[in-house]
Amino acid sequence: MIFTKIQIKNFGIFRGKHTFNLRPDKSSSSQKPIILFGGKNGSGKTTLFEAIRLCLYSSSFKGRKMYKSLYHKHLRQRLNRYVTDAPNPHKASIWVEFEYGRFGHVDTYLVKRSWEYNDDKVIESLEIHQNGKPLRDIDEEQWQDFLKELVPLGVSKLFFFDGEQIQNLAEDHADNRHLINSIHSLLGLDLVERLQTDLRIYLSRKAKEENKQMAREISKYKNTEKILKERLDSTLQKRAQVQSQIDRVQGEIEHQEHQIAKEGGGYAGKREKLKLQRRGLDEEIELTEEKIRRLCAGVLPFTLIPDLCRSLHKRLKKEEKYQQQMAAQAALKSAQEKIVKEINSESFWKEVPLLHPQRKELVDRIAETFKRNINIEEGSLQISHQISFMDRKKILDWIDQTLNHVPMGLRAYSANLEKLIRQRQDVGTQLYRAPLDDVLHPLIQKLNMLHKELGVLQENYRHLDEDVRKIQYELNTVVRQIDKLLVEEEKFRKLSERMVLARKVHVVLSEFVTRLRRDKIDELCERFLECFEWLSNKEHLIEGMEIDPEDFSIKLWEADRKTIPKNQLSAGEKQIYAVAMLWALARTSGRPLPFMIDTPLGRLDADHRENIVQNFFPHASHQIILFSTDTEIDQRLFDKLQPYISKAYHLEYDESARTTRASSGYFWKAEKDAVVSELQ
Repeated sequence: MIFTKIQIKNFGIFRGKHTFNLRPDKSSSSQKPIILFGGKNGSGKTTLFEAIRLCLYSSSFKGRKMYKSLYHKHLRQRLNRYVTDAPNPHKASIWVEFEYGRFGHVDTYLVKRSWEYNDDKVIESLEIHQNGKPLRDIDEEQWQDFLKELVPLGVSKLFFFDGEQIQNLAEDHADNRHLINSIHSLLGLDLVERLQTDLRIYLSRKAKEENKQMAREISKYKNTEKILKERLDSTLQKRAQVQSQIDRVQGEIEHQEHQIAKEGGGYAGKREKLKLQRRGLDEEIELTEEKIRRLCAGVLPFTLIPDLCRSLHKRLKKEEKYQQQMAAQAALKSAQEKIVKEINSESFWKEVPLLHPQRKELVDRIAETFKRNINIEEGSLQISHQISFMDRKKILDWIDQTLNHVPMGLRAYSANLEKLIRQRQDVGTQLYRAPLDDVLHPLIQKLNMLHKELGVLQENYRHLDEDVRKIQYELNTVVRQIDKLLVEEEKFRKLSERMVLARKVHVVLSEFVTRLRRDKIDELCERFLECFEWLSNKEHLIEGMEIDPEDFSIKLWEADRKTIPKNQLSAGEKQIYAVAMLWALARTSGRPLPFMIDTPLGRLDADHRENIVQNFFPHASHQIILFSTDTEIDQRLFDKLQPYISKAYHLEYDESARTTRASSGYFWKAEKDAVVSELQ
């Protein structure tokens, strides 16, 4: 895929129509993949970055679908308010043209998305042209889905990203949600999950055709599943909003603590020591809580019914022994019948001179002897659990964990958590009660208020996070109940060939997801180590990496296998870590998509910027669209990039005209070969 052109009209600070040629130059001797946009803050770089995503994904341009009211509010805010002399002053539009190759054929697509503002209403329209003609093969209602299939929203996060925000990928989060989302987008697991859902729907429909009572129960659970999914989506959005507020308050706290460090002298050192101690306790508390949550997510609920567990253990052992006896008896009977049959054959008596009556009497006596000596008395035990040997072994192991290991582990974790919380409270009290002088008092007062606000927000986040876990648990329970009902339905009727095939496909898909995830994670680790080595200014900083395929937790280690906690990496190293991870994910995906990066070097020091400019930008993709300030890519770095730059544009806001104006070149006069084609 290659972006060839973008046209933006009356959107953001772009008044009127502005068209940019994005096609990289083709050369037999060198590759020039970079399209560079330069401008100071507020000149429209982020507006262009957002415009491309908005044109492709509409209300999902931020990564998750926005509520209609919020989306329309955002669009009204993005209308250029200084448009008064145009024929349609309340209209805005974005056109994006790109080439997309599939099955050895390259098609040109032009996506036109426009908005008309009328009082409080926003009317959005979408047009798609393929090779110069309106798209006809797909219904208009499916055009947006078609765009998402061409460039899936989840996959685009790996290629279109904000350099200021990708550091989330390098932070330690208990649920590793950023990496999980990236891996799932990379592997296309959303498509597999959709197929599994379709299979469940297919099986449930077949069940409804055969059993009305079962159909009513399945319908009830499906309605419950729909309600839970809506609740989950709403709670996730609320949690994301609270996380944004937490990020804002943490930034203010960091700024306030910097002020205290400048003014506080010796007291600041004491406070830093207490703060480090508190941070360490917070990490230990979070780790202990995570261990407790893992216990709760496992077999912990069954510790409440130990007698039933022991009874089930005893029953399973008894059924296992009974099945072994029945198998042995069947084998012996089979052997007996085979021996008697062979003795009755004429070939057996060929060389023995006995008359037929004597042979018959001898055979009958031998058969009676076999029957008397090897016959096993049949039992009368009814098998209650029709399960395999491996499943029975797994259940017995769960029961052993429930009765012996889990309760002791929970008691130990709970006692340790209580101890850590008391220590955390003591440190907080010391921080709050420490003596203040006249200079520090107002700063500390504001810092305490920010910490209180942060505590309230973190508590809200914990409640919302717990709600998410509860809803997910209920949702999983409902899905399991639907699957259970389908299994029960199979007991009362004979499955058709397609039903059997659908069930097998469902099982194969689960195994496929597990194997695919494991293989791709191994490949991702190798790619990451290569990319990090190219980008880092420290040789052999990270020598090994391991990603758990279940919870996606990451372990990094040095050459001596010593673990490297990610929180010990510097801010620049975390940025390099995040860029290397995104690059590795993109390489592993095998999708030839352009990179589009806003604020590419914002948090990096000089050495790391040098590595990014030399090793990442020229080689990461066949097209790199950068939105940068002159403090990020300065003249020295521009000179290094110049051999790889196809086009450079300078964005500058014209205060008198109330619009951004674009010109060829960068902040300073470009060399003649730096920009090949002018604005169109």
